[in-house]
Amino acid sequence: VGGRAVGYTGWTLAFAVALPPDSDAAAGGIEGRYDRVSGTVASALETLGASVIDGEPAASFCPGAHSLRVAGSGGKVAGVAQRVRSDAVLVAGCLVVTREEAAALGSVLGPVYDALEVPFDPASVGCIEDAGGPPDHRSVARAVESGLVAMVRGDREPCGLRTAGGEPSDEPNHEPGDGRVDPSIETVRVGSEPW
Repeated sequence: VGGRAVGYTGWTLAFAVALPPDSDAAAGGIEGRYDRVSGTVASALETLGASVIDGEPAASFCPGAHSLRVAGSGGKVAGVAQRVRSDAVLVAGCLVVTREEAAALGSVLGPVYDALEVPFDPASVGCIEDAGGPPDHRSVARAVESGLVAMVRGDREPCGLRTAGGEPSDEPNHEPGDGRVDPSIETVRVGSEPW
């Protein structure tokens, strides 16, 4: 499995999906959820032109079997983790978008991994920009968010998104109470929003 230190810059994108353990999106156990979420994130990045594959570069941050990297011999752009309880499953991860972020993470995590006595190569930190995707946090956040919402819903229809304050988002084609939003699914954006 994985673990160890994960670094975040002020712009590193984090995502999390909380699921009832008996939902279709949580089916397949730990491996099924890893595959489903990693595949969803990879597909979202591919819609933006990024070429990513499953895999873990040698000596990367938060080493684990469930990572995405720049296709070929590129660096790690995303890691995925899970927390499982009897009443809920949380699948979460982080995405490195720009070269500037990758460089910052490499320089910060080097001393941390040295102190942990765990191998780490700063060059193992990749980014979506290196994979051919846009160096634009908003585009990446929206694509991943849309993909994860569709994964949970089991379709590709628009979903009603809300800000952390509960107001409807500026997502196109959404009107509260329009009947298209599954009331059991709520998407909330938290933290500093690049959108």
